[in-house]
Order: sequence, then C-alpha cells, then structure tokens
Amino acid sequence: MQNGLNLMLIACIFSTITSSIAKYLSTSLPSNELVFLRSLVGFLILCFFINFKKISTSKLHILFLRAIIGAFAILLYFYNISMIGFAKAVTFTKSTPIFLAIIGFFFFKERLKKIDIFAILLGLSGVYLIFDPNEILNLNDILGVLNAILIAIAYALIKDLKDTYDFKVIIASFLLVATLISFFVSFFDGFNFVMPTYKELNLALLMGICGILFQIFMTLAYLSKTKIALVGAISYIEIIFSCFLGSLLGDKMLSTRLICGIILIITSGIIISIKGNK
Repeated sequence: MQNGLNLMLIACIFSTITSSIAKYLSTSLPSNELVFLRSLVGFLILCFFINFKKISTSKLHILFLRAIIGAFAILLYFYNISMIGFAKAVTFTKSTPIFLAIIGFFFFKERLKKIDIFAILLGLSGVYLIFDPNEILNLNDILGVLNAILIAIAYALIKDLKDTYDFKVIIASFLLVATLISFFVSFFDGFNFVMPTYKELNLALLMGICGILFQIFMTLAYLSKTKIALVGAISYIEIIFSCFLGSLLGDKMLSTRLICGIILIITSGIIISIKGNK
C-alpha cells in the first residue's frame, strides 16, 4: 500500500515543480510558448524509449483524439497559471473527478448512487465558490472549468486505449500533438515567439523533464497494488503544495471563499474516488 502512495506523492512533487516553473516563466514568455517547450522536451525524451514500429494502428483515431483534447487542456492550464492564482488554477484541474462522474453517467451508462450525486453537487458548489465573486462569468474562471472538462474527457478516452497502447505511447502522442498545436497557436497569434534567455531555456528543460517524470510516476502509482481510491486521494496534496509555492511566487492570500471552495472540491473528489473503487 505504501508504495503507491509514495509514487503519487513523488508525482505530485514533480507536477508542482512543473507548474511552478511555468508560473515563474509566464511573466516573460507566452503561455503557448511554454506549452511548446514543455511538450517538445518531453516528447524528445520519450522517443528514446518507444519502438514506433510496434505501435498498433487499430485505434489511432482515438489515440489522436485523446491527444488533441489533452493538448487543448494543457494550453488552457498554462494560460490559467499565467492569468490567475497558482492554487486556483490547480484546484480547477482537481475538479476533474466531478466531471468524470458526470461523463460516466451520460456516455458510459455508469450508475450514480445517492452518495455520488451528493459528491457531484458538493464539488460543483466548490467550483462555484472559487469563481470570482465580483464577476461570475469571468473568462479565466470559465476556461478553468473547461480545462477540467477536457481533462476528464481525455481520461475517459484512456479506457479505450489502455489495452492497446503502452502508456508511454499515449503520453508521447499527447506531447507530439501539444507541440504542434502550441506552435500553430503561436503562428496564428502573430507568431509571438519570445527568444528565451539561457536561464529560461534551462528552466524550460527542467520543466519538460519534471513533466515527464510526473506522468511516469503518476501512471506507476495507479498501476501499483495500492487501492486506486487511496492513490487518487493523496493526489490532492498537490493543492497544498500549490498554495505554498503560489505565495512564494507572488500570489495573493487565499480568501475564505476560495479556501471553502478548495475544501469542497477535495472532499467531493475523495468521495467519488472511494465510492468508485468499492
């Protein structure tokens, strides 16, 4: 049991480092350029560990659909990191289990018990609380929710891929597509490419390496013998990490409303994880 929890804890540390570097670099580099650098570094690293000749073509359409959705999700996430508080952006992504449960009900005919419905309503209440109270239809907050929904869809599609493709192939396809899409976003945005300094290039390289290590350790955590519910529950510690690092990176102090929203989303996610694995 301890093994899976340790792996997820390590994954959360690498994820927080990745996001922290993105937050730091966002003051000088566009968010789409950060996605490009992070994805390119990760893809090139994974290329050394994949035998492309043995990749099945039976579900390539689903593989690349998942990659496209994941690419837009990371673009939104990096944009949000640059525009809103670090902890708030991370919390939006952690609301994914709420939308996964809703997707499972409507598209995979998964049954929802009363406790599941309660958890979903609890989580949606938390999402409402982390919205800007002065501007409920704030674009950045809406994009934060859309980010969580896209992540949920990408996770749901993995169900159709996990028996056909090795996890490294799934990650590599996502990174390749994210590299291409972020490049074209830059191109159509007037090619607002900013030449990174030597320091920024080194940080971007570290960001790409930590991003890959996060995805590997997270996958290993879920593949371990530890109950998935426990692994999923420990992953919420990333919000705590982001609150601490966000304050170091200049974020404003969290409001009582935002803290309550975070607590509701964490509680909702844990309930959904535990009930979904009984």
